[in-house]
Amino acid sequence: DLEKQASNQGRIDLLQQTLKSVEELKRGDVIVITVGRRIGPAVVLDPGNEIEGQPRPLVLTAHREVRRLSVKDFSGDVLPVERIAIPKGFDARSSRARHELAQKLKNRAFDARPRKKSAPRSADIDASIADLRHRMKQHPCHGCTDREQHARWAERYFRTEREISGLQKQIDHRTNILARDFERVCSVMLDLRYLVKENEDYVVTEDGVTLRRLHVESELILAESLRQDIFANLTPEEFAAVISVLVFESRRDEGHAAKLPRGNAEIAIREVISIWSSLRELEARHGLATVRKPDTGFAWIIYKWARGTKLASVLQESDLSAGDFVRTTRRLVDVMEQIAAVASDDVRAIAHAACDAVQRGIITALEDDEEFAT
Repeated sequence: DLEKQASNQGRIDLLQQTLKSVEELKRGDVIVITVGRRIGPAVVLDPGNEIEGQPRPLVLTAHREVRRLSVKDFSGDVLPVERIAIPKGFDARSSRARHELAQKLKNRAFDARPRKKSAPRSADIDASIADLRHRMKQHPCHGCTDREQHARWAERYFRTEREISGLQKQIDHRTNILARDFERVCSVMLDLRYLVKENEDYVVTEDGVTLRRLHVESELILAESLRQDIFANLTPEEFAAVISVLVFESRRDEGHAAKLPRGNAEIAIREVISIWSSLRELEARHGLATVRKPDTGFAWIIYKWARGTKLASVLQESDLSAGDFVRTTRRLVDVMEQIAAVASDDVRAIAHAACDAVQRGIITALEDDEEFAT
């Protein structure tokens, strides 16, 4: 570890050393590029000390190429190996001027081999490494014939121990998140009176029992809609359309408002969306975001289907496939049956009638088709 640390520090020191030497270059200095495809001699046309916060000298290579360099083009000190007088009127854009200066560069005799100079390592680090090596050789295990094999197993042991420690930290973090979210959910339930606290214990209210019997993604919106009795004046087909906004989820954003049945169904759907908005604000105050926005993309389709319209006509103005239609309708029937089990007598009757209205044709024909269901 100490050698690795020393190597990293050596690279940093070497970079600083290279940076400093590049800053000291002057116009006319001949240097050697030591890294990259353009290795070889080059003459400095402009030191470029004020570009991008670090020196970017403009040079002309022996191949007549004018380019800007950086510290990445060198692997150590950038020491001038020669100096060339550059004419005052030299124009780097002139092909003739570049050719003449590059020829002058080629005619000069100097050592153009890449030179790499590493930064000296700290004496303290060298002393520490030497001390550790000495202590290692004095250890009783150093003379063991199976030392290297044992060392590999020791490395595996410590690596596994670090992995276990990391996993344990992840588990603890996620456990803390679950506990935190649970407390936040309970706070929302307390505000909505689905829970009450008695002697520091949570007690489920009557409305909470209703909520507990609903097993859908948007059960909180559905429970609030039942509590506010927004389904009571709906016809079966209107009821199916309203409940569909809590079941259906578009695969993509259509970018325009979906068509809605007029009358009581539209009013009820807007009330459901209003409930969602209120719940979203309440959850936001408690640091949660669990309620999904109602999706109206299936309302008009299921409304027409429940009124007896043929499937081809129902899907004519929609991108929905017949398979998606059947799957969504079956989920809708399941939710309406759950509502029938917990709602008042009036809503129960509407829910049962809505189930009967949508369970016809292809829905019942494929009811026992296991391949289709899969």
